[in-house]
Amino acid sequence: MRTIQLESVVPPPLVECGFIPESCDATLGCVILVLGEAASCADRNSRDRWDLAVGVRRLLELGVSENDLRYLVQMRVLAHAQEVRITGSDCRTFLIARDLRLSNQSCFVLTESGVELAKRLYALQDGFQVGYRVLRRTNDLGRSKAARTPTWDGDRRVLSLAGVIVKRFARPAENQQAILAAFQEESWPAKIDDPLTPVEEMDSKRRLNDAIKSLNHHQSHHLILFRGDGTGQGITWKASAQ
Repeated sequence: MRTIQLESVVPPPLVECGFIPESCDATLGCVILVLGEAASCADRNSRDRWDLAVGVRRLLELGVSENDLRYLVQMRVLAHAQEVRITGSDCRTFLIARDLRLSNQSCFVLTESGVELAKRLYALQDGFQVGYRVLRRTNDLGRSKAARTPTWDGDRRVLSLAGVIVKRFARPAENQQAILAAFQEESWPAKIDDPLTPVEEMDSKRRLNDAIKSLNHHQSHHLILFRGDGTGQGITWKASAQ
C-alpha cells in the first residue's frame, strides 16, 4: 500500500466524539463493524489497514447514505481517501481526501477511535450482534435473492429475515397481516400499493400510516423497516438491523 499526501489524523477520545455504542444507530454500527473486521484482519497479518480499505459502494450496500459516511468522518471514526491507479504498481495507492466529497473511488478505514468503538459495539449483548450478522447475510452479494428477502408465514403469523424471526403475532392484526401477505404474494418488491380494502368514512391514508407504524413496533429483532412512499398510497421496506 502506498499513500500520497495521506496525513495521519489523531482522533479525539470516544467521549469527545459523542459516540455512545449503546445508542449507536444500527446501520452506522454495522458499517463500523464491517470496517472493524477489515482492520482486525490487517492487524493479524501485519498489514497496513489501508491495504484492506473498504470502498464506498460496499458500505452503501449496508443501507447507509453518503451523508452518514460524511458524519462518521467528521466524528473521526472513519478516515477517508481516494484510491488512485498507478501504472505498473501492484499495490493500492490512495490520495488524501481533504474535504467531504465522495466519489466511486472513495475508500474508508477506521481510525484508532473507530477500532475501539468497533470492539465495544461487538461486545454488546443486546441483540445488536444478531442484527449485524443478519445484515451481513442479507447484503452478501454472493447470496441468492431469496436470502435477502423476508418471509411471511401467514399460517403461523411469523415474519422472518435470513432465518431470524422479526415479528410473531400472538393474535390476529388484520391490516398488518394484509400488508405482509401482499408483499409475500408479490415476492417482496421494494414497494407495493396500499392493499387494504377501503372502508366507508375511514381515512385510508391514516389507516395505512397507522398499520406501517404498527409493523415497525414490537419486532423481536428490528431487522426490517417499513415506510410509506410519501403519497399515502404505498409501502416500502428495507433491511435495517438493530
